[in-house]
Amino acid sequence: MRVLLCRLLLDPFFYKGVAMLFEIEKDKIVANDALENIVYIAGSARGGTTLLFRLLRLNKRIYGLPGMSHFYSNVWRNRLCMHNRLFSRMYEGLLPWFDVGKSTEHLSSKQGKSINRFISVALHNKDFKNLYKAYPLVSCLIEARNDNSVNSDSTCWLDKSNDWRGLNKIRKEFNNSKFIFIVRDPRSVVLSSAKRFSKKKNADNQRHNHQDIIRQAVSWRWMMDRFIAFHERNSDMSMIIRYEDLVHHSSDVLNNISNFLLGENITESDLNEMIGNVDGGASNSSDRYKGISESSIERWKKELTKKEINLIEYVAKNPMKHSLLKYQTTEYNQKNNSIFTIFTIFTIFTIGVEFIIVTYLKIFTSKLLKVFGR
Repeated sequence: MRVLLCRLLLDPFFYKGVAMLFEIEKDKIVANDALENIVYIAGSARGGTTLLFRLLRLNKRIYGLPGMSHFYSNVWRNRLCMHNRLFSRMYEGLLPWFDVGKSTEHLSSKQGKSINRFISVALHNKDFKNLYKAYPLVSCLIEARNDNSVNSDSTCWLDKSNDWRGLNKIRKEFNNSKFIFIVRDPRSVVLSSAKRFSKKKNADNQRHNHQDIIRQAVSWRWMMDRFIAFHERNSDMSMIIRYEDLVHHSSDVLNNISNFLLGENITESDLNEMIGNVDGGASNSSDRYKGISESSIERWKKELTKKEINLIEYVAKNPMKHSLLKYQTTEYNQKNNSIFTIFTIFTIFTIGVEFIIVTYLKIFTSKLLKVFGR
């Protein structure tokens, strides 16, 4: 008989602080606090978060969600702009695997009602911590329904994000949280995004216009500045790794991560299995292969123009040169440097204005909801 071990820490409101471990054919309850130990991977889009996430999911002591939860960026961050009913629908319907009704089919009536009540109360109270815990909880239950086993040795759970917002909130709510920031050369990030865009449009031209390049470089810089600042304040619970180091020195980087998270090295056989069996390719790409590819590391040198490289380096050079990142810049000679500078500053200014407008619209919406009822 295959047994699913799903370690879940439910709110004391329901089970007086008793943690639940579900087995398929038994109503067995065992205490465990693994849900307090979240490992949060953050990095830019096209920046290596998917590769790192897939590698760490292959570690038997880490339980990874089926995919990125989008909980903070898509749900929690917009909670003040939503009526409670809309908030609940977005939360419960965000991902196809988040289906409370189906996930509790195989449980006893008492257990199923308890889990549904746990989520309902968390939604009503907009309880960040318990709403977030529900993701691995429901994910485990769905794996139980599909007759898959969850490793009972898991001591933490894994999520990833392409957003820098939410770091302090997660750190505050989860005392045992750990953060891994993966960074990639911004020139590679821009090139990879251009390739993705051209594939979506079925276009041969993989060029961005200069405004798009500046937008991406600004986004990368803001994210890196915040990762660095967070790490400098919380060096005991965070680490920064470079995508290029993960690709070129996979075993060393994975062992460093394992020591940071679990206090132990990975065996050589497990390392070889992880590196050899990881699914390659971006999460939103049709390209699939096994293992880790080095082919894209310095492709930007051949495929970006000097002007495009100039734009990226002009905006992003400060974090690029930081001692934690150490990316070399080319610093090509720029013609019409004053015009180049004015154009870049103007574009950054327009991005800032857009951000301020969106922020004030959200504040205004939340105030309207308070006035007319939620």
